[in-house]
Amino acid sequence: VHLLRLDSVQEGNRRAISQIFLPIEVTQADVDNAQAEIEAARRRVLAGEAFTLVAAEVSGDPVSARNGGVLGTFNQDDLSPEFQAALAEVEVGQITEPVLTPAGWYLFQLIERVEGHMYTYEELKDNLRLVVENQKIEDKLNVYVKELRSRFFIDEKSG
Repeated sequence: VHLLRLDSVQEGNRRAISQIFLPIEVTQADVDNAQAEIEAARRRVLAGEAFTLVAAEVSGDPVSARNGGVLGTFNQDDLSPEFQAALAEVEVGQITEPVLTPAGWYLFQLIERVEGHMYTYEELKDNLRLVVENQKIEDKLNVYVKELRSRFFIDEKSG
């Protein structure tokens, strides 16, 4: 995590910057502890506790925890390869094995599978303007970030 401060703008549009850097390290013990927690949660659900109650109690995602773990409906092709693999053979109502991703451990209960369909104009017309506006905002943001990257030195480090 970096905290940057712009100290001054100098001749030639150069910037003097100060920083505070806090490295975040995830140890194998952290991964193992999280795995033990997710496996314990899975055992509780398999033993008959409601998925929604367990999710509300143990999930590290406060938004989905407030909703009993419910994330919504997704096109399976839009999910990460790890999630696609975990959900491919799961039947409605079943619980997946824990899934490890770079962000952490996940456990899913498949609520339902629904057939996709091509939306009609009538179904989409109210959202089309929002989609176009969001795309324009995203395009302008990408230009802005590109301009920032050209003005500032960025040192990306991976651990």
